[in-house]
Formats: sequence, structure tokens, C-alpha cells
Amino acid sequence: VEEPEVEEPEVEEPEVEDAGSQKSNNFKTGVVVNCKRLNLRSSPVKENDENILTELDAATQVKVLDEKEEWYYVRVEKAPLEYTGYVMKKFIIIKRE
Repeated sequence: VEEPEVEEPEVEEPEVEDAGSQKSNNFKTGVVVNCKRLNLRSSPVKENDENILTELDAATQVKVLDEKEEWYYVRVEKAPLEYTGYVMKKFIIIKRE
């Protein structure tokens, strides 16, 4: 007895949107400006130094994943690690692609 072929339904992956409402592979690129070092924080709060993950040097490139009020949520590679966290918008300039 032959079993009938059953077609698997196609499942679409949800599209993740970034700060510019673009597809996930089109995140904005930003650069640290107007400071020597910028704190990368685990939460968008500047009144507390306990949330500082690392410092980013001037001219460091970041990928902007999202934005919230005066903050960008970014991903940055700082060899050999990769960090995600919050930086203040006023210290990031978005590069034109």
C-alpha cells in the first residue's frame, strides 16, 4: 500500500524591522562623533553607571537596530566580542548608504 504524498505548508519567516522600518538586512550604519569615548549601555538610562557595558571610541561604526526617544539600540563589533546596547543619539551620525 502506497502512502499518499503530503505537502508541507510553506512557513514564512517574520520580517524584523529596524529603526527605519526597513528589512533586517538594511540596518542603518552610524558612527560615533562629538566625543572621545561613548558609553554603550544595557538600558537607556544615563543616571546610572552600573549599566555601562563598554566604551566606544570616536569614529567607531555601529549598526542601528532600533531607536527609543533620545537613544539608539545598536550592535557593535569590538574584537573579539560583539555587543548590543544603547547609545545616546546626539553622539551618532547616520551614514548615507
